[in-house]
Amino acid sequence: SSSSSSSTNASTSASQSAEFVKNEAKQKAEQAKAAASNFFAKATDFVKTFNQDKAKQLAKVVYEEVKDTFTHESDHAAERAASTPRQTNQDASEVMVSAQNANSSGNSSRNVAGRWMDSAFDRVSSHPTFQRMTERLEDIKENIENSDHPLAHRVRDMNDSLFSETEAARTTRTIRQWDPSFDSVKFLRRLTRELPDIIRAYLRGDKKVLDETCAPQMAERFHGEYMKWQAEGLEMDDNILDVEDVELIELKLMGDAPTAVVRFTAQQINCVRSKKTGEVERGAPDDVHSVHYLAAMELQEGAVDEDGTYTPPRWLLREMAVHGMQAIY
Repeated sequence: SSSSSSSTNASTSASQSAEFVKNEAKQKAEQAKAAASNFFAKATDFVKTFNQDKAKQLAKVVYEEVKDTFTHESDHAAERAASTPRQTNQDASEVMVSAQNANSSGNSSRNVAGRWMDSAFDRVSSHPTFQRMTERLEDIKENIENSDHPLAHRVRDMNDSLFSETEAARTTRTIRQWDPSFDSVKFLRRLTRELPDIIRAYLRGDKKVLDETCAPQMAERFHGEYMKWQAEGLEMDDNILDVEDVELIELKLMGDAPTAVVRFTAQQINCVRSKKTGEVERGAPDDVHSVHYLAAMELQEGAVDEDGTYTPPRWLLREMAVHGMQAIY
């Protein structure tokens, strides 16, 4: 009795798998037919400006061939699904194999569109109307490229703006080539941690930190400003309370180097003291300002040093400027 029940369950499972694949094959075939109909409707609209009657005739002929192809494929897929083994003496493992085969049949039906596109394209591209249309389009393209007419210039400019690679895309591609692990979110988080140290090093004249975190020209500029303060006997308050709102606003190439332009806000103390006496010359110890910065971070390509040590790519501060500030309290 137990053996009979197992056989019945196995037969039922196999039948259900076959029926599922049969329905799936029909559904995929119908979707493909609809896609083909939509494709050739658009193709007809496109080519009718050249030769409306012949274009419609071409689209109709190819569509009928495609429809016949899909009907033929779907019928075969349904027949393969229906012929899935239905023996009543299948055990559980045979049912699993049948289900896997049924799934393979379903995957095969999904490849129908790909096989059709290849054959349909060959038929369409070899049709005389299509070839004449292609030749005409090439003539138009050549005339536009060689013409000095203002309208031709506008068409070329439009084409360049739509299809040429943007500077941001070129910069991103270069960054990925130099540093495949680059992630913009992690990059901004790292800047949020490192920017306070850079500003602090600038205010206190820490040349070692500036050399490690800034491009050479920027490190020299920061150090020069610090030496000027020293010559005037002034000392800046280097307390950086917070850095927030770090935002990437532009990616561009400066020469060959990828550069990320960011803006951020730092809360710092506006206080200048006399180096000799320690007395406040400007501001106050509790004069907290919100300072808005623009900064350009430049990516240095990885390189091998003379001693054979590899230095990985790193971001250095190339430019930084204050573009606004306001007192908080």
